[in-house]
Amino acid sequence: MWRKHYATLLLLLFICGGKAFAQSSLCDCPEGATDTVISRTICIDSVNYDVDITVCHINYLPPSTIAPCNDGYGVNSFTGVKKVCATGIPLPPNNQKILKAVFCVLDPLSGDALGLRSSIPYCDEEPNYYCWVIAMPRCVQRLGPCLVRCPNSECCIRQWRFCKNRPDGDMNILMRADCTSPNANCQGSCLEELCQYYVPGTCPTCH
Repeated sequence: MWRKHYATLLLLLFICGGKAFAQSSLCDCPEGATDTVISRTICIDSVNYDVDITVCHINYLPPSTIAPCNDGYGVNSFTGVKKVCATGIPLPPNNQKILKAVFCVLDPLSGDALGLRSSIPYCDEEPNYYCWVIAMPRCVQRLGPCLVRCPNSECCIRQWRFCKNRPDGDMNILMRADCTSPNANCQGSCLEELCQYYVPGTCPTCH
């Protein structure tokens, strides 16, 4: 009996940064994460769009081992993007550009809509890193004015580890990991996106 359960567990796990964890639990938001609606203006091809971004978010104190950054490093926060809704002019047809713009809003080194930047420590002080996991929709559909993550689908999952230098406070990216499953599992009218995003801190300036 234990062999059957062990085989089932292995099917639910995949490797990320040398550690294994169940992606579905991250994609569907970890226990304790709360839904938050963030109202922002995103810029796509020099056009501004007012949007409401629904994310599930959780900060971990102490850091969680839900999905270690690398070699046992804990996770400080997790963000999962669930929905993007236009509150003004309709969203443009390119879904990937919308998601890239949303990433820039959330990125601690760019838009920092979740206020994570202030928690990033100096590189020469313990614990000398801040680890952020973000899950972006990999399968999406349009519902009215919204771009929505399809249920029961995989996500584009990235892990980032940051610290800041002395004395100027410039940010360092210590590590990044792609934890995306090879299977998209987009069904029905859902469209697969390419998991193409900016490196934190390199998002273009909106004009």
